[in-house]
Amino acid sequence: MIQLATMDGKPAGYSLVFIKTNPFNSRIRKIGLIDHLFVKKELRGRKISSALVREAITWFRRKGIRHLSLFVLERNRIPQAIYRKWGFFPFVVEMRKNL
Repeated sequence: MIQLATMDGKPAGYSLVFIKTNPFNSRIRKIGLIDHLFVKKELRGRKISSALVREAITWFRRKGIRHLSLFVLERNRIPQAIYRKWGFFPFVVEMRKNL
């Protein structure tokens, strides 16, 4: 599902969410994924992302989804704090090595 947030009739932000098969836990077959969440820089701090996530959660619940996931870069501390405020918590750590 693609959601578009507007302010004064102009695009302010968007989210892209979908349901996927859960590769990490066979007991939870499907999981909701917030794949993209974006708000224009000059409009941040106005609860636009909160509204987008609330609408996504409503959509997931209607679809019978009980678990959500999203990805954020480790160095992106501000979004991490916001996601924690919404009840998200660290679950999987991906580690990499440059060759």
